[in-house]
Amino acid sequence: MDVETVSRLWRDLGFVDPEPGSPNFTFSDAAALRVVSELLAAGYVTEELTETVARAMGQSLSRLAAAQVEVTADLLDREPGLLALAEGDQSVFVAAVIQRSQRTIQKVGALVEHAWRRHLAAAAQRRLSGFLRDLPEAPLAVGFCDIVDFTALTRDLDRSDLAGLVEAFEVTAYNAVVDGGGRVVKTLGDEVMWTCDSVLAAARIALELAEAFGRDNPVPPVRVGVAYGPALARAGDVLGPVVNLASRCTTLARPGAVLVDKALADALEQARADNPEEVDVTAHAVRAHRLRGFGRISTFRLRWAKKADGNGPG
Repeated sequence: MDVETVSRLWRDLGFVDPEPGSPNFTFSDAAALRVVSELLAAGYVTEELTETVARAMGQSLSRLAAAQVEVTADLLDREPGLLALAEGDQSVFVAAVIQRSQRTIQKVGALVEHAWRRHLAAAAQRRLSGFLRDLPEAPLAVGFCDIVDFTALTRDLDRSDLAGLVEAFEVTAYNAVVDGGGRVVKTLGDEVMWTCDSVLAAARIALELAEAFGRDNPVPPVRVGVAYGPALARAGDVLGPVVNLASRCTTLARPGAVLVDKALADALEQARADNPEEVDVTAHAVRAHRLRGFGRISTFRLRWAKKADGNGPG
């Protein structure tokens, strides 16, 4: 493989360019490049696709590695004997940490492969269902959920409290999305992006998210925005105007509220016409907004439909 291709893959994986002449690559790196070279030679992948996958792997595995380092740091806090070693012979301390970490890495490696295979199967099923319908870019509900006034909030929190707040936000949001039948695309600290194939399921997820924070939850209130339309799935991300519109709806939403675009409101109304007993969410028109790149758009606030017996969510 030529130097330019190798350097490009190295950068796509998220690593810093090595200094000229410095021994930065290992035998394991060479073995990995050999696998890539064989895949390219056999025609299983193209150079463009290889770079796309490398970028996705680099971003995902970088976060995983950072999380594993946090686990190691937590291990040090829980084992004062290890820190005592550091005060004496640092080489013994490093060897002890590596020994404990290696056992964890081996086990986590097996879990990573298992999780990857499960996600691969789910992603393949979603993509194949699109081909079967002859709709590779079928309409998709795209949603965002972000914490209100997060920047101001971070100024008053120490590092530990901030980490705890972000963890509570991500866990709660992730559970709400997955339990509702959606998929978390990515988390950005104070924001979660998610998608859902079903309009009704997306509306329910959005309301669950809006109600999950504030009040008894340590995380402050959130804003939720959802838009519906064709989207392009690429390397685990979702692209297209519908994503930008969902983000704008989130910005316009009031704390604790869900704001959606007209396409989702119309699809929800159609679902109600088809199955009136099943749809428990309503969309109420609010004032229109003029957005750069979209012009004047109509927005709708989601609410739970009140049940006739008065026992349902209001």
